[in-house]
Amino acid sequence: MQIFAFLSLLSSIIIMALGIFVYSTNRKSQLNRIFLFLCVMAFYWAFMESMLRDADSFSSAFVWMKLTAFWTFVPAATFHFTLYFTESKLLKRSSWIPFLIYGPAAFFSFLELVTNLIITTPVMRYWGYSYQYAPDMLPFLIELAWAFGILVLSLFLCIRYYFQVPGLQQKNQTKYIVTGISVAIIGEFFCELVLPLFHVIIPEPEAIFFIFFSGMVAYAVQKYELFVVNPTTAADNIVSTMTDSLILLDRRYTITSVNEETEKITGYQRETLVGRPFSTIFVNPQDSNEILSKITADSAIRDIETLFRSHDGASIPVSFSGSVIKNTSGENNGIVCISRDITQRKLLEDTLKENEHRFRELADLLPQTIFEMDMEGNLTYVNYAGVEIFGIDNTKIRTGVNVREYLIPGDIERMRRGLALVMGGAKSSGEVYTLRRLDGTLMKAMVNTGPVIRNGVAIGFRGIVIDITDRVTLEKTLNETTEFLTGILQASPVGVFRLDPSGQITYINESFRKITGITFEILQGKYWADILPKEERERMIMAIAASVREHKMVEAEARYIHPDGKQYWLFGQVVPLFDPVGHIKGWVGTITDITQRKTIEVELRESEEKFRSLAENTAALLFSLDVNGVFTYVSPLINSYGFLVEDVVSHHFNDFVYPDDRKKVQVNFRNVIDGEREVTSVFRMVDRWGYIHWVEEISTIRVNVFGKPVGVYGVLRDVTDRRRTEDAIQLANKKLNLLNNITRHDIINTITGLFGCVDMAASTQSKEERSVLLAEIKDLVRIIQRQITFTREYQEVGVHAPVWQNLKDVMDRVIVNFSKQNIRFDLDLEDTEIYADPLLEKVFYNLIDNAIRYGETVTAIRFYYQISDKGLALICEDDGVGVPAESKEQIFERGIGRNTGMGLFLTREILLITGITIQENGTYGKGARFELLIPNGAWRFPVTGQRGKNISQPTN
Repeated sequence: MQIFAFLSLLSSIIIMALGIFVYSTNRKSQLNRIFLFLCVMAFYWAFMESMLRDADSFSSAFVWMKLTAFWTFVPAATFHFTLYFTESKLLKRSSWIPFLIYGPAAFFSFLELVTNLIITTPVMRYWGYSYQYAPDMLPFLIELAWAFGILVLSLFLCIRYYFQVPGLQQKNQTKYIVTGISVAIIGEFFCELVLPLFHVIIPEPEAIFFIFFSGMVAYAVQKYELFVVNPTTAADNIVSTMTDSLILLDRRYTITSVNEETEKITGYQRETLVGRPFSTIFVNPQDSNEILSKITADSAIRDIETLFRSHDGASIPVSFSGSVIKNTSGENNGIVCISRDITQRKLLEDTLKENEHRFRELADLLPQTIFEMDMEGNLTYVNYAGVEIFGIDNTKIRTGVNVREYLIPGDIERMRRGLALVMGGAKSSGEVYTLRRLDGTLMKAMVNTGPVIRNGVAIGFRGIVIDITDRVTLEKTLNETTEFLTGILQASPVGVFRLDPSGQITYINESFRKITGITFEILQGKYWADILPKEERERMIMAIAASVREHKMVEAEARYIHPDGKQYWLFGQVVPLFDPVGHIKGWVGTITDITQRKTIEVELRESEEKFRSLAENTAALLFSLDVNGVFTYVSPLINSYGFLVEDVVSHHFNDFVYPDDRKKVQVNFRNVIDGEREVTSVFRMVDRWGYIHWVEEISTIRVNVFGKPVGVYGVLRDVTDRRRTEDAIQLANKKLNLLNNITRHDIINTITGLFGCVDMAASTQSKEERSVLLAEIKDLVRIIQRQITFTREYQEVGVHAPVWQNLKDVMDRVIVNFSKQNIRFDLDLEDTEIYADPLLEKVFYNLIDNAIRYGETVTAIRFYYQISDKGLALICEDDGVGVPAESKEQIFERGIGRNTGMGLFLTREILLITGITIQENGTYGKGARFELLIPNGAWRFPVTGQRGKNISQPTN
């Protein structure tokens, strides 16, 4: 083997031997375990280097070189050892400290093992294979700086500990550890960083320096008892003879040893307790701190009672003693703790105290008076209740007080005879006496007494006084109440009965006899259901069974055949009676004759049916309101307005009234409530779809039996069509009057021009001029003719009331007039109705005729509709030349056009009767497009196909 490889192998063996030696001094010490781990890692490092140096090939050297990657755990373990040795608080503050110590070591080991960032390949030196570092030295220098950094930090912690620790022995231990770390750091620094600058390369000396460090630790162990705790060494010889719990602590107050008795008392296993803080076994950890402080201050404590916490969480009272253990230098090296389980003693003490106070506490808690007296009746003890009731306190007892002072004179002799019977061996049966209270009032009391025997001799009496004043008063009241209730039962108009557990009748009152017509002598012992008709029995028996099953009162109605043969209706209520264990012990119940009520109910039901039939089939809407204007009833006709009955009931009347009319409706409502006999008003209401309906209301006041107003009855009749007709006729009359005035003025002007032409023709001598004037006269006459013809047509506008008209039917009648024009008609109108003047047919005739006359190239005319928020747009389109943009408004004016100039003017006037507008919005050159906008409420889709009979549905 190569000499340098042998030296590394020898170093690894020496390091491992030192580690085992130190660990064997105290295998339970955490410090010894950390040092052993440090030596194991140093052994591993030195052994791998010996294998690397002695490798016989490059490939085997490469493997051994990679395996040395875990060398970084040596400085990390050194730092961990230093933290524990110096008792650093960092280990107690955070559980992350071990991760922060060994995490970087693991990271650098990983880099060396799987990458070439730090070491690349082995290189042959004169001492054998060695490391070849990566060209980029930065990772290696970072790793080296980390290793030197934590070693320097370890050295710093040891030096600080040296100056802080008070004991001379601990200072000597620290001194050797500081020396070992210092030599390792300085030697490694010179060998790795300084000597290579002078081209002096020494084979890796780490193992040599670690042998020196380990040797310093071993020397400290041998000379200054490093890692050795004297209590632990002594414990093995002591614990086997201890009958009490023995616990040994090191100077960090960590448990190092326990005996078997400790395991029995606490329930912990020895392995669980060793290495844990002393506070682990205390119910209150603060108690352990106080005890340790006293031991440290006084060197020893004795018989302090405290509470240990067992493994299962139970509290264990113990008597605790403890003493400081000093080393050969007189320094504190640990604490020995001895504890005795005093659970049984505490239980005996508590039992004794409880027995001492039990009688007095129990006696004082009782509301009854407890007393003791001698043979002469002098009181020797009275409990708290006696003090409260009679004022007999200890002062009176000491001065002397006799029981006779509290008895009325008539009871003193009776008491003497009762006590004599008790002395003769009779058992006290509870004599009732009248006693005088502290405030002078009298009370009824039951007194039970017994003799007090001492050494076989009666020396007095002991007894209890029970206040039964309330019970006596209650018994008296109960008797009076029983008599009173008996009288009520006999005088009550309601029949009362009682049944035994088998259902047999045991009691009835007089009213029961009168209602049923059967005497108690006949009913007594009879099964209750036998008096009912056979068809009623099963139903009533099931009802009674339900009362037992559900433990509640049952109510039921049943027919009853009176002995005189008449049929009656009875209303019964039955309550089951149960004993304390839940067994049925009978029933009590009542019966009431409800024959008259049932008759009224039948009549009322028939009346309600008649009213409901009337309300559901009348054409008017019936309703009722309370005094606040809230609906309490509304007839089903409300459905035709899109509302369900439940949508209206419990809502205010004004919620369905058009906003502008609400004030007027509210005034009318108040007038009715304030006493006006009947009010009729017309207003607008809004249906679910937002459409407005005109309604006529007739309302009258509703009063209760005392004549006080409780609401309003009312009838609503929909007058929307009537209102529209009235509005349309009024508008038509207005237009006719205006047009008559205009037409009359136009005809007079035309006649004036005609007279002028006649006069000019009569006065002229020129034939040519006369011919021209005659032609003008003819034109003026034609104008007058057209005006008269238009007035004949226009006078029909608005003469008849508007009606709902089916568009398809109207169009079918119009198209027939153009069947020979070779025009294709496209109708996409479905089954739609609009509300318009009866001359609606004239409107569509004019539109088609206008298209044929002026469209020039018309071959097709289409009618269809579109629905929007504004209403239904009915559109008439053709494929002719269309209307020029400048003429789109003029074509609707009177007199504009090639023929009479009245067609589209008359069309617009007919439509306006019911608010329908018309406009031309086609594109010139592509055809005319007339759009008729029918407002919401003036068009609808029929609900059924029977036009003229159906109720049509307004459409939004």
